[in-house]
Amino acid sequence: MTKLYLKVDQVINKYLQLDLRRAEAIKFLILILDNCDDEKERVSSLVALANLGMHSSKYFELLERIMVTDLNEKIRNIAIVLIGQNFPKKALPLMTWGIKYEKSYFTLISIIKILDKIASEESKKLILTKLSHVIDENKEDYLNRYISMIKRLDNKFGLQNLTHAQLSSILINLLTILNLSRIYPNFYYEIDKQNLTVNELDLSDLELEPKGLPFGWKNNISNISDVIGLVNLKNLKKLDLSNNQIEHVNNIVNLQNLEYLNLSNNKIKDISEMNFINQLSNLRTLDLHGNPIVKDLLPNNVKPLLKVISKTYFEDAEEVFEKYFIKN
Repeated sequence: MTKLYLKVDQVINKYLQLDLRRAEAIKFLILILDNCDDEKERVSSLVALANLGMHSSKYFELLERIMVTDLNEKIRNIAIVLIGQNFPKKALPLMTWGIKYEKSYFTLISIIKILDKIASEESKKLILTKLSHVIDENKEDYLNRYISMIKRLDNKFGLQNLTHAQLSSILINLLTILNLSRIYPNFYYEIDKQNLTVNELDLSDLELEPKGLPFGWKNNISNISDVIGLVNLKNLKKLDLSNNQIEHVNNIVNLQNLEYLNLSNNKIKDISEMNFINQLSNLRTLDLHGNPIVKDLLPNNVKPLLKVISKTYFEDAEEVFEKYFIKN
């Protein structure tokens, strides 16, 4: 890619100041998209083109080209989302191609969501076919239980009798578990027997890493937003992220069905992080012991009806013993 001397914000400023006509601004933005090495600039150019209202047929052709040929999965994913938003009636042929050949987790999830919105018999068949391929191509032990549950449901009711939303949800959850397994050496999950989606997820690490284990055995999660795909587990009720390196929890607000959250033995210290946790309307139990934040935590920092564990049972017992037997 060649080096460009105009950035996206400069193009937009020139356009707003009437130094560039709309057609010229669009031309510059496409040049940036096609020739820039900076991913952020390329993303900005795609967004700017959408805001400029590029001519519909030319814009569709541009997004189609990016979806099919671009090597950057983030850029492809944005193009897919924009196709779904702006050209839902023209999206099916492209999504048909994409669900068959796309390998990126992010882009596959976007394609499935668009197929769900299209809600035609053809889009349903595509989701069913993809679900069948994922099951056939992945025989890992940790998937056996999940796949067995899906097959039992199929034998009992027939997967084709499920709604678009139900099928999409199962496929998205299955792909998310696959994705997590490739990133984290330690994880465990449970499946809701009613809707066959993940309702419990354990990404905790042991407090002490036993000797002799291979390098990189620990998850070492530093930010909840780093857990790729977590946001897609919409029915998650129990989440264990204990014994990691987490400092910030802003992305936790996307998991509105959470009832239990274990963040013990992390590095959360800023009391403002409670603002995000308090937005979880169904959360009833929060384990924060072993985090610096517990030293500053006050009752008014916690939403009503939320039980916060700030000490272990043994720490509590030690304090009682010290208070009544040692000091007295």
